[in-house]
Amino acid sequence: MSRPTYPLACLLAIGLAILSLNACSANRIAMTPDVQKDLKPESQITIVHYGPEPFSIYLGEREGRATALRTVLSMLLPGIGVVIVGGMEYSEAKEVGAKLISQSQLTDPIADLAARFLKTWQQETGVKRLELPQFTDDDDVGVLKTKYVNGYVLDFRTLSWTILPLPWSSSFEPRTYRAVYGARARLVRLVDKTVVGQGTCEYDKDNSLTPPLNLTHLDGSDKGIAVRNAFNTLAVHCADSLWQQFFGRDAGPDLPPPPSIEKQALR
Repeated sequence: MSRPTYPLACLLAIGLAILSLNACSANRIAMTPDVQKDLKPESQITIVHYGPEPFSIYLGEREGRATALRTVLSMLLPGIGVVIVGGMEYSEAKEVGAKLISQSQLTDPIADLAARFLKTWQQETGVKRLELPQFTDDDDVGVLKTKYVNGYVLDFRTLSWTILPLPWSSSFEPRTYRAVYGARARLVRLVDKTVVGQGTCEYDKDNSLTPPLNLTHLDGSDKGIAVRNAFNTLAVHCADSLWQQFFGRDAGPDLPPPPSIEKQALR
């Protein structure tokens, strides 16, 4: 599969960023005992990262206008009117996201996710030698086989990272927002081009793992610190979830837990 091309439905406004996470979900595959037995201290494991999907921020400031426009276009252009409006909102959300990145040190949290995952994955499998991550654009298994040839590829990819508005109880109250994140990890055996381990994580705007954000967190005033902390927290939770999926366990790994929402609010 080349760099994921999300369906037009993923361009529908606001809530469809959540749907894109579900659309990108993959089968979860625990490593079998035979796979774990094949992993040895000297096994050749290539770590691969990919560029993330564009970071986006939906401010939700023009929902009334968007709703009216969506209604009109749905009448004039049945079937595609909603997609047009969704595409406009998605484009604007990407611009807002790009602006925050330019004003801050916000980066894709996949590197932190991978580092936490690998720390205990190595302990469990006994694999000793891991090279520095390789970066590529194409996650097709056949392409990985051609590029890296032998051993295994252990890859990590951010599937979605965005900021969505939370339900608004009153127009007199300031809007609040929450980070939404999804990622995937795979272990690919190159000799037969088989995915022998795979996990995904998805955290929508209803997750209670991170505190709500406000506009001052999204306009660059704090250099993106609050947003970065939110995504880093979700990445830690995700890393632990991926580890559990790879080993078919309900708990673990044996690492300090992510910070509580109360401690995050104090950072």
